Order: sequence, then structure tokens, then C-alpha cells
Amino acid sequence: MTFYEPNATKYGSRPATSCLALALVVAGLVAGYTLSSTEQLLRGQPAAVLTHARLFPVPHTYSVLSSSAWPRSQWGGSCSMEPATALSAADAPSASSPAAADQPPASKLMPGSKHLCDLPQVWSNCSQGIYLDVGTNVGVQLRKLYDPQQFPGAAVLSIFDRIFGSQRSGVCAIGVEANPHHTQYLEQLNGFFKSRRYQAVVLTETAASIKTGTASFFLDHSSDQQSDVANPTEWAASLQQGTWHQGQATVPLLDLPSFVMDVVRPILQQEQHSTGRRPPVVMKLDVEGEEYALLPGLMLSGGLCELDMLFMEHHDPKMRSADGIKMKLKLMEKLFARLRSARPGCKVNITDLDDESYVNGRLVPLPTWHETPEQQAKGYP
Repeated sequence: MTFYEPNATKYGSRPATSCLALALVVAGLVAGYTLSSTEQLLRGQPAAVLTHARLFPVPHTYSVLSSSAWPRSQWGGSCSMEPATALSAADAPSASSPAAADQPPASKLMPGSKHLCDLPQVWSNCSQGIYLDVGTNVGVQLRKLYDPQQFPGAAVLSIFDRIFGSQRSGVCAIGVEANPHHTQYLEQLNGFFKSRRYQAVVLTETAASIKTGTASFFLDHSSDQQSDVANPTEWAASLQQGTWHQGQATVPLLDLPSFVMDVVRPILQQEQHSTGRRPPVVMKLDVEGEEYALLPGLMLSGGLCELDMLFMEHHDPKMRSADGIKMKLKLMEKLFARLRSARPGCKVNITDLDDESYVNGRLVPLPTWHETPEQQAKGYP
């Protein structure tokens, strides 16, 4: 799947069908819709392949992301706060004054991440589905979702094709990554997503949890000694301190079960009400031991049953944090398989797929408009 034409030629150099195709392109731009497969075939190009012009479905506002609802939610509560409204040093109450006691802690001013404020603008049409990349590291799975031609042979591609289809302009995605050493690259990736109008955003320096607040995140500088880039992938960094960790950072926590129930679920319900179709949801969970807390948290909240597929990497119990349940993951899954019979509509498929291909995605250059899929596929050493 890609959003541009591999071997673009000028419309004027094509036969009579090019006139019809050009008319379809203009109509698509005016209406705001992505070209259908039939229209693309009339242009002589494969389905789901577009030229440099980016055509997307008409954006609409989800109630949960509306300007009236989002600022009042725990996710967007800080988004309306402007820097200009901050008190000056002279006007600020002293630490001992009653007014100071009413001031919320600084950690509560930005729940989760500043990028949550961008979500209402980024997620404008999730009619084809939602992808939650929890523990995104350097965002390579997100890139596989939107630019799969750059990652031939990746195991997750067949899942994306089967669940979301090959044309993904209506797929919304969010990545969550706690490691501050990845922030610089992930911010670059956020800029790239925005330039391509991909409906994706990465919450940087944010850890998925079953609660809100802040926590210490322990870093792993030595996990990728052979990398030739400035920042290693640090795949063993986690919320649970281990003997292998070197350094730590304080990061805000994203209550993942609540996010699924309070944000994702209402979007699915609104789509089903308006179109008669419930979009699919896929979650990747690679959180270095925090799955011992998140999996039961998703089960108990009902969030797990909102997913169509969860592919989760299992980690050694020694990486389990204090929030984790002292139970083997396989046993949790077995119990859930028995209990969910009480909810016939729960169809989530849990798999331990761990697609580690192209693990250091920074070595795969971000695509440019003029590159063909074949040229992009050669970008990885």
C-alpha cells in the first residue's frame, strides 16, 4: 500500500481514458474522497496507488474528540491552557499561601503527552480502522502500516492487509513510547506523518500503564551495541528496574485501558451508528514486562473485547512491574478464553506475533514522493 503512483506520467500523455481519469481526480479533490479502486484502474494504475496529489475521505468530527468534549476530558484537559495565561513571578502565590494549595501539580497540566492535544486534528476519519502501537520504540510498525513497500517480507504486513486492506487513508494510528532517547527521531516521524497527512501520531516520553500520574522509566544503553546510529533502539528499557539498566527518566503515564474505553470505543460506536460498520482495531503490545499489568487491565475494563487483534510480546516475569499480576501470561489468556464466552460479541484474537524485522527503522530512510516502491525497498542496508 502506498499513497502515490510508482511510475507517474503526465495525464496528457495517456489515451482517451486519461480525460475520464483526470475528471475523476478533480471530482475527488472537490468532494474530498479518495479515489476508488475502479477509478484508479481506469487510470491504468493498480488499486490503492495514488499520484502525488493526496486525496482523503471527507473529515468529520467524532463526538469524543469535539472541541466541547475533548478539553473537558482527562486526555485533553490541558490543551486549552495557553502559556500566556501563566502567572508571572510577581503575581504567583507563595508556596505557603492558600492559593498555592489550589494549584494542580505540574505533572497534571499535561496528561499523557502534548501530542494528545493534536489527536482531534489527526484522527479525522477512522472508518477503516484504528491501530494502537503500544511500545512503538522508533515507530517502525507505524511505518509498516502506512508505507509497507519499504519493508518487504515483514511478518505484520499480512495482518495489516487482511484487517485494514491495502488502501489505508482511513486508518487512524497512535504510538506510545516512553524512552526519551527516541524522542528526537519520533518527533521527526511525527512531522513526516503530518506532511503526508497520515492519521498517525506518536506520544513521546509517555509510558502505557493502568493508571495516570508519573513513573520512573529505566533506560538500557547497552542493548544495541552494534548500531551505527547515535541512539540505540534500547529494546530492554522498561518501567521495572533491572540490573542491565543504566540511567532513568521520569515520564507521564497513559491509562491504556481507559483510553481504549473512553476514546477508541466511542469512535467505533459512532462509526457503526453512522455507517453500519464497526471499524477493526489492532493493538501491538511490546512493553517490556508491563503486559503483566496491561493485559488484565484491558480484560477487566472491557477494552480487550473492543480489539479485533492483539499481538503481544511475552517477557520474562522478572521484568514485571509492581502493577503486574503474578500469573503467567499464557494462563491469563487461557482464563480469558473461558470467561469471554459470557460476552459472545468479544472476538479478539490474541497472538504472540513479534515482528522484529527492520528493528532499527531509522536505517530505513523516510520515503520521498519521487521514489518508486522498488527504490524504497533498496533503502535498507
